[in-house]
Amino acid sequence: MPKPTNSTTKPSPHPHSDESIKETVESIVIAFILAFIFRAYVVEAFIIPTGSMAPTLLGQHIQINCSQCGYSFPVDNTPGAYTSPPPAILCPMCRFPNAYNGLPIRNGDRILVQKYTYLFNEPSRWDVVVFKTPIAFNNDRTPGPTNNFIKRLVGLPNESIRILDGNIYTQPLDPQTNQPLSPDFKIARKSTNPEAQQAVLRPIYHAQYIPLDQGRISSTPGNIGQSRNILIGMSYHQFPWQTPWTPTNSTDAFNWQIDNQRSYTYSPKTSSPSPSTITFDFARGHEHNRLAMYPYNELKDRSDLEPIEDINLALTINPKTPNTAISLSTTARWDDPDPAALPYILTATITAEGNALLTATNQSTNKTTTLDVIPFPTLPPDTNTELQLRYIDQELSFWVNDSQILSHAYDLPLDFLANRRAPDPTPTISITLDKPATLHNVNLDRDLYYAPRPTNGLLGHGAMIRTQDFPDQVPTGPVTRAQPFNIGPDEFFCLGDNSPSSSDSRAWQDVDAWISKNYFNSTDKIGVVPGELMLGRAFFVYFPAPYGYIPNFGDMRFIH
Repeated sequence: MPKPTNSTTKPSPHPHSDESIKETVESIVIAFILAFIFRAYVVEAFIIPTGSMAPTLLGQHIQINCSQCGYSFPVDNTPGAYTSPPPAILCPMCRFPNAYNGLPIRNGDRILVQKYTYLFNEPSRWDVVVFKTPIAFNNDRTPGPTNNFIKRLVGLPNESIRILDGNIYTQPLDPQTNQPLSPDFKIARKSTNPEAQQAVLRPIYHAQYIPLDQGRISSTPGNIGQSRNILIGMSYHQFPWQTPWTPTNSTDAFNWQIDNQRSYTYSPKTSSPSPSTITFDFARGHEHNRLAMYPYNELKDRSDLEPIEDINLALTINPKTPNTAISLSTTARWDDPDPAALPYILTATITAEGNALLTATNQSTNKTTTLDVIPFPTLPPDTNTELQLRYIDQELSFWVNDSQILSHAYDLPLDFLANRRAPDPTPTISITLDKPATLHNVNLDRDLYYAPRPTNGLLGHGAMIRTQDFPDQVPTGPVTRAQPFNIGPDEFFCLGDNSPSSSDSRAWQDVDAWISKNYFNSTDKIGVVPGELMLGRAFFVYFPAPYGYIPNFGDMRFIH
């Protein structure tokens, strides 16, 4: 009988191992397929290369943190941004000359775009859109349609468009005959999209920014970034600053605590004080020049000096006694039939008697007209209440705690608007109190101003420009007019938020041959984007302006 042998049996492999590997591979493949489908048809990521939409969306830039007041702001640093670099970057809040050499370069915002959303919904004015460029060549001489542009949608199909004093005016057209459907142009108000209106406001001065040196000039010159008295070239330059809000009546100076304060306190020394007013003085704090208008463009020289007329004044009031009245006012051209009329004083008031009202005062006749009035509770003492006065796009409105409670708008024929008095360089903005109170977060902003001359220096399509002798002079002369610009069916007129430095529908002087043949019947129509080149609506900044690979997650935001 044979002797049994010892043998070791190997364990059999896992019966499901092959199936698991196969399922894993299938899952990865399906995930990639879904990702490609999602990217192709739903949402795609883009990076912002330039500053044409700044500061709403940032391209390549450097970030300046003012060493005196702490204000942080971006400045364009894309290739070719400047030919002769300035020695310093001026802070738009406190005018301190900051050094910038050696600062790290930050890449542009990375955004998400809803693709093909316009197949199901009509585009809306003031949307931020991405599209293939219809121009023949980009600045680098590559074919235009190979690049994606991002701009704000301003003109819609079957409209005629004009640009005057920074505002957009439109007139509907018959799509068959291309003839006007209304007797005149009307202003396109951004109040139809409140989020977009808020997004395009540009800071003039926010009271929280007080320089450590209180704006004083040192007796001896110093280095850039260390002193307001610096050597530039062969001469010394000084950059003084003072708190721009100041009592209108010098006798009230002792009743206000304003200078170098983040909050302004009115403490009258009498038991029955008269109403007291503080006024914003542009000469003290916010010098009205091209650098202050567009701090993002300080390394460029592409902007003319623009008037400031459309503003937003916001503050938080904390009254110390019951029945405190407050008025916020600005000056602007109004609906006077006299083309030479002085600007009106436009005022929003909460009265001690329990009303809120808007008024307009003719400075020539001192006649005051009530535009809108409602019963409104008096301001509660020792309680913060947020107020806003807004004059934008020929509309005056008053807001309390982020809710609009009053408004009044006007429309006049475009020819009259073009021939009337030019806007003043700056308005007169004031705040009036009748009882003790503290004002917090006093912020003054201006509206986006669409420049008539884009980057190529020519008069933009549809633009109307007032005579200007020098770039540093506000235009005050007669209007030079381009022809009204007509937008056809399924065509769009798009502009950048950084208006002086944006290649957009105002500036394009050519069109790609293939696009002309397929979309414009070889008519070489310029200045518009065909609907089929619209890629979608930008809606979210998911990777804000990173330095290297580190994004600023605190700046993640929806795009409006």
